[in-house]
Parts: sequence; structure tokens; C-alpha cells
Amino acid sequence: SGLTVGCMLVPQSMAYALLAGMPMIYGLYSSFVPLVLYAGLATSRVQAVGPVAMDAMMTASVANNILGTERAAQCDPLKPETCGEYIALAVVLAFFTGLLQVAFGTFHLGVLVNFLSHSVMSGFT
Repeated sequence: SGLTVGCMLVPQSMAYALLAGMPMIYGLYSSFVPLVLYAGLATSRVQAVGPVAMDAMMTASVANNILGTERAAQCDPLKPETCGEYIALAVVLAFFTGLLQVAFGTFHLGVLVNFLSHSVMSGFT
């Protein structure tokens, strides 16, 4: 199964990086680093970890809103040296997303999911 995941994950993560407007190497980072960390730190065998299309589109949307469409368009994913500001923004966004997840876990706010409708939950899973 590891070979199958590897064969699917490499092109998929590179495509998601391009969808987010990032250089492809960051797609590879976003696919393998969480898997390695999760293997060492987590306990659930059914949890899916890795890049998804929704996260890639939201990252691109936030970058376009904060940097402006013109400055965000200057980042060429095939030339990583043109994407310094864009990459820094994506890293900060990922850091604050992680902080929110840690806060939600610390204060046991997962019970809020019980108030979401089945339609909403099935749309995101």
C-alpha cells in the first residue's frame, strides 16, 4: 500500500502546489512531512493526512487577497526564486492554521462538529 500511496501522492501533491500557486517542491513537502510526523506522533489508523484541493484553493485565494492579484501573479511556480513573498505568506498561513488546530484540541472544541449538518460534513469528507 505504501507504493500505491507514493505513486498517487507525488503527482497529486505537485498538482496541488501548482493549484495553490506555489513551486512544486512545496507540494512534495506538504505531502511527505505530515505523513512522517503523523506516523511518529499519532494513534489513529484511519486518519487521512496530506494536501487536498480545498486547502490549495484557499491558500491561493488568501494570497491573492493579501498580496493583491498583481503581486501574487508575479510568482511563477516554475521559478521558485520569484515566489519569496508568496511562500512566506503561505508558511505564516499554515502556522496560524496549526495554532488554531492546537487551540481547538486543547479546549476540546471538537464537539462543535455535532452542530454541523450531515450535508456539510459529507461535502468536506
